[in-house]
Amino acid sequence: MKKFYTILAAVLLTLSTFAQTPEKMSYQAVVRDSGDNLVANQPIGMQISILQTTATGTAVYVETQTPTTNINGLVTLEIGTGSVVSGDFATIDWSADTYFIKTETDPTGGSSYTITGTSQLMSVPYALYAKTSGSSTPGPTGPQGPSGNDGADGSDGADGTNGLDGATGATGSTGPQGAQGPAGNDGADGSDGADGTNGLDGATGATGSTGPQGAQGPTGNDGADGADGAAGTDGTDGATGATGLQGLQGPAGNDGADGVGIAQTLSFTSPNLTLSDSGGTVDLTSLINDADSDISNEIQNLSEVLTEGNTADAQIKNVTDPTDAQDAATKAYVDALQAQIAALDARIIALEPLPTIGEFRYGGVVFWIDPTDNTHGLVCAIADQSSAIQWSNGSYIVTGATGVAIGTGAANTATIITAQGATETNYAAGLAKAYTGGGFNDWFLPSDDELKEIFLNGAAIEATATANGGAVFNTTFYWSSTEVNFEKAETSKLTNNGSAAKGWGYNVRAVRAF
Repeated sequence: MKKFYTILAAVLLTLSTFAQTPEKMSYQAVVRDSGDNLVANQPIGMQISILQTTATGTAVYVETQTPTTNINGLVTLEIGTGSVVSGDFATIDWSADTYFIKTETDPTGGSSYTITGTSQLMSVPYALYAKTSGSSTPGPTGPQGPSGNDGADGSDGADGTNGLDGATGATGSTGPQGAQGPAGNDGADGSDGADGTNGLDGATGATGSTGPQGAQGPTGNDGADGADGAAGTDGTDGATGATGLQGLQGPAGNDGADGVGIAQTLSFTSPNLTLSDSGGTVDLTSLINDADSDISNEIQNLSEVLTEGNTADAQIKNVTDPTDAQDAATKAYVDALQAQIAALDARIIALEPLPTIGEFRYGGVVFWIDPTDNTHGLVCAIADQSSAIQWSNGSYIVTGATGVAIGTGAANTATIITAQGATETNYAAGLAKAYTGGGFNDWFLPSDDELKEIFLNGAAIEATATANGGAVFNTTFYWSSTEVNFEKAETSKLTNNGSAAKGWGYNVRAVRAF
């Protein structure tokens, strides 16, 4: 906070028979910052109050002003000319009580007053006091004489002394002019009337207050650098640091060329079964009806199966290790089809690009990829599910959700929900589980390490999320599903990690595995 030093300037106002007393007082102050440096050439906001009787007494007058400091940090203003908040400066009876000046200051020029100072008016400003204390007694009226001489002008107030090592203090105000004596009455016709008595001399003006302290002189030059000390002996090598985090996965390679499929057609026109492709046609009829006409050891057509039934080993005997030649041929054919299906599945997986950090996929943004299987990982939602929700549902209990590592968030969430209620969404884990973004319903509250991994990739996640209708992260903390004890749970945000009481309101962003 900036310090504020004030010096009350001299208050001397001119009072005469033909001029009304100016309703204002001069005031000066020097503004310095917390390093004792002058706040120069800068607008400041001030509220000035005149307090009666004590330093905490009733404010009989309040006004505001926005003066500007000069090069020496000096601010000069006239109390009584600002924007009136309350009271009437002209009606203050300076002779009736003791008064104090209270100043409230905003060094930034606004009305958030952070600096307050109160000082007593040790002597009432002369002109304002004289206005309420009466006038000088006029000389007696003489017969018709010349007009009385003007009262002598009040002496000028002494100049304010120079500030220390800085700008010259302000000159004291001129004392008030003495009142002019009244004109003598006309004498009787003929003889001259006696001269009217001269008016009383005006009172000497009060000595001006000491000027503000001058600005601090410049700092002396730094001394010369000392000579370099002798080089110390080399320390022993430190232990090898821990292995750094795994770097981001490189981009996926280009897709391979599409394979050439072979179209095959299986057709049945009773009693013949044929298999056709670009290489030709195979008649499978002989596999249906063999020479012995024993249906118990043949591959039957549909009508024969319905007629014969399908009791154990009545149609295809010993399926796992058939002894019949026809059964063995059937099994070999089925095994070949299964192998082709498996090969096609592998090709489909190979054709799909591998996931990358920051990619929009699987209903959210990818933030972690399993280093042992780069086709699996974790995504987070593109926006928060809450900005102020508590970890618990109102009861401080131990749920047992202590998993920290990546891969434990789903189990933590299930444990918390079992302990606190499966249908409630007024706490972090229940809200995350209820999320159905991207068409998925298997979201959960991330564990402590999963939440930290999100913020390690925060910039990439925010860029993708906002490009897909989501939002950036809040700057405050997010809940993890990792419990510390009955009272606290782990939290993280973009800049640091910590833990907090379960009843506090923090953000939630759900995650899911793929």
